[in-house]
Amino acid sequence: MATKPDGRHEMNSGRDWDARAASLQRQARVAGIVAGILVAAFSTASAETVGAANEKASAESLLQAARDNRETLPADFPGFRSALVVHSGGRVHRGTMLFRPPITLEIELADKDVRKNVKNTIRSLLSHRMARNASSVRKPSEPARFADTDLHPLGRRIWLGGKYDSSYRIRDERILEVDRTVQDTRLLISVLETETTVSGKYLPTHFFVAVFDKESGAVTASSAYRDAYRRIHDAYLPRSRHVIQTAQGRTEALLIEWEAIELLPPSGD
Repeated sequence: MATKPDGRHEMNSGRDWDARAASLQRQARVAGIVAGILVAAFSTASAETVGAANEKASAESLLQAARDNRETLPADFPGFRSALVVHSGGRVHRGTMLFRPPITLEIELADKDVRKNVKNTIRSLLSHRMARNASSVRKPSEPARFADTDLHPLGRRIWLGGKYDSSYRIRDERILEVDRTVQDTRLLISVLETETTVSGKYLPTHFFVAVFDKESGAVTASSAYRDAYRRIHDAYLPRSRHVIQTAQGRTEALLIEWEAIELLPPSGD
């Protein structure tokens, strides 16, 4: 089981509120984009095999196996509520949350800027934990294919192409890198550590996000994430998420801790 992050990074409490609000908005924007990319990367999709060459079929099979290998919430998961302890802006904020699949997420925190950032961060975490079926995912515009063979530590690259020029790296049936371009921004998500669950599947627990300007190639922002989970019945639920984000010469820290988690009653009860 992953351990709780060591240390709690706090920002200088004397920074002005306008700068802090702008920073929170940047964090929320990155979290929202990352959520969309992770959902697409880890979602189950139908492979196109008609007329595909053996190599293409192998690339699609490898990608599908990695997607199937991720630990997701059970199909009948009813949701949960919990207390929240949030460290942000050199302050500790206490509140509550409620999540009911597939999309209901309620966050209660007094500071509206912190609440918005925390909601986006939690939605990002939970959205890619949901099981996805083929009917809910857009089919790829072209079959997956292998890139040139290399010895990259995160695995061999598989190209999906399409409007986002997407590619993944897969090793040991785990998606360890997602590379995608969204409008004028390129995002590269690299998974550094994973946790093996009792089912033998995996959860990403430590990953790094680099944001590039598409035209110049310059890094415009970067974020490091460390997640810890606890197993409650047959569901792995968040224990903590620690985010360190750097952008425009500033570094921000966010630590969310979940306490007193309670599963919701099944629907219809």
